[in-house]
Amino acid sequence: MTQQQLATSGDAVTAAVAGRPRLRVVYVGGWGRSGSTLLGRMLGELPDAVYVGEVRDIWQRGGIENRLCGCGAPFRDCPFWRMVGEGAFGGWHRVNYTHMLGLRARVDRPWALPWLARPTLAPRTFRAALDSYRDVLGALLAAIAEVGGCRTIVDTSKVPSFALLLAGLPHVDVEFVHIVRDSRASIYSWQRRTARHDSPGTTAYMIQYGALEAALRYLLYNTQSHAIVRSVAAYRFLRYEDLVTQPQPQLRLAAGGAETSDENAYAFVTDEALRLSPSHSVVGNPMRLEHGDVQLVPDRRWEREMSAASRAVVTAVTAPLLAAYGYLRR
Repeated sequence: MTQQQLATSGDAVTAAVAGRPRLRVVYVGGWGRSGSTLLGRMLGELPDAVYVGEVRDIWQRGGIENRLCGCGAPFRDCPFWRMVGEGAFGGWHRVNYTHMLGLRARVDRPWALPWLARPTLAPRTFRAALDSYRDVLGALLAAIAEVGGCRTIVDTSKVPSFALLLAGLPHVDVEFVHIVRDSRASIYSWQRRTARHDSPGTTAYMIQYGALEAALRYLLYNTQSHAIVRSVAAYRFLRYEDLVTQPQPQLRLAAGGAETSDENAYAFVTDEALRLSPSHSVVGNPMRLEHGDVQLVPDRRWEREMSAASRAVVTAVTAPLLAAYGYLRR
């Protein structure tokens, strides 16, 4: 889109979206280091879709820290996000990020899942904060759809509580795509010191967790992902290991099996590689900054490099899900 087309006022966004079909959010959920960024990038290449990374963290990582957008520009300098801010709020300078983070801290937490599913059971103060936060998120999603010129937003925020926040928005259908990975592989990734490259001029690393804490989080967020099935418009399940070895059929599964008149819609996917366009993603695995030809290679380093002690802890804590997901039969 041209700069002139991107320059959309909040009123114009609201009017334009009001006349559209319901907004579709394809929400990639589960626990981190399970291939969510890879899947999000793939889904964002499909027609009528825009991949925006982890919307849940936009206030801190985008607004406050000004990390790089997936296109390579700092968040506040990116034309896409600048026009989203104009459309949603009249400009990012009008957003009180401290207030937004405070609202998020009150309503977007694992313990809040029952109240998010049944707000009438929640205390009045919680409902007031929830309504305020949803008003902001509704404006943000409407602006993303308008600026992106699409009906489908791909969000890889992962945590189930944020999926329920979005599912409670009027005129929004949340399709929850639950991606899992062998817990030992996922948690080995959390233990590794991994550099990220989205804060120019600084040496920064992705957050790390120890084996026990990461295993408990794996158990919590994947269990909650199963628990919200009835609260979202659709639920689909796939494994990272299948995605990287059978990418096109797994992508079709993640996309809901929707047919498209565009015969080349899945042409960017082969069994060995993807051809990815630059994205406008906020937060995610460092591969969100890559574009062009990206090789699909299963990451099995954990089998050689994970310590015996960590493997034992993770296997013991996550055994129920390892069995349910078919990993203990290997």
